[in-house]
Amino acid sequence: MYGKVSGTMTEETPFNPCSKKGEVRAKIATSLINEWKAGALTAMIARAADLDVDGFDVFIPADAVGTLKNHFHAAGVNAGSRETWEIARIEAGRPEWGVDMDDSTLPQEANFDELGAISYTKGCYIGQETVARVHFRGHVNRFLRRLRFVTRPAPPKGVDELTAREREILRLIVAGLSNAEIGSELYISDTTVKTHVTHILQKLDLRDRVQAVVLAYETGLFDLRQP
Repeated sequence: MYGKVSGTMTEETPFNPCSKKGEVRAKIATSLINEWKAGALTAMIARAADLDVDGFDVFIPADAVGTLKNHFHAAGVNAGSRETWEIARIEAGRPEWGVDMDDSTLPQEANFDELGAISYTKGCYIGQETVARVHFRGHVNRFLRRLRFVTRPAPPKGVDELTAREREILRLIVAGLSNAEIGSELYISDTTVKTHVTHILQKLDLRDRVQAVVLAYETGLFDLRQP
């Protein structure tokens, strides 16, 4: 379904059309068609499945963004966050310039072949010979790959910020040791242990030691079979 393009949309707000997919899509399409025919909104709508989910690209004048959002909300579509959009992009294996690739990346390294982003039969472009030779006669030595954690969630980002000492203290907390016992084990004072514990909880965005233990069990942060 296409309409006339008039202007461009200056604000990018990801939406999550997951609830009652067929019904919501129908409501959105009907609502926009009515507005378009009434002359209140000039828009172009194109189906887009770039993130492995049903979706649409909508091009409208900048001053119509508010009207479009109201129609989306009325149709039961919930607004998604930028973080949600980023997660969907990564799960779909879509590389982003400046994040997953740059001008030193060969298209095949960024999975452009698998994504259908390269044509070997249409037109000419700079670097086409190199890209075609890799495709037909060779291979690249590195690939952008997704990691899917099946049994356990990935450790939180804050884990990378922990120092070696903080990781050791966290391991002892998970093992059930008190501050005094940790101090005795590592030959440091109770005050020093308390300071480290405070830093650990702050970096991992946790409320208390109980949450730290739960986090370690859920993410497999340590091999709890080790003494």
